[in-house]
Amino acid sequence: VLYDPAATLEVQRDRWFSKAAQCDRLYSGMSFNGLIRRTILRGKTIFVDGEVTGQAGDGQYLRPNP
Repeated sequence: VLYDPAATLEVQRDRWFSKAAQCDRLYSGMSFNGLIRRTILRGKTIFVDGEVTGQAGDGQYLRPNP
């Protein structure tokens, strides 16, 4: 993950990537410091400047250890 601590982000409901119910309403319009610029998975860029560029199946689910 490439993180830009100097950037700011205003949360917009139409750009929300979470499946958590109602979180888009909770944070909509709020501003935060810091922004993820790029996510790299095994050498492949899967997210860059707010756009998902990866394909379904690029990653895998890892169960947490209890």
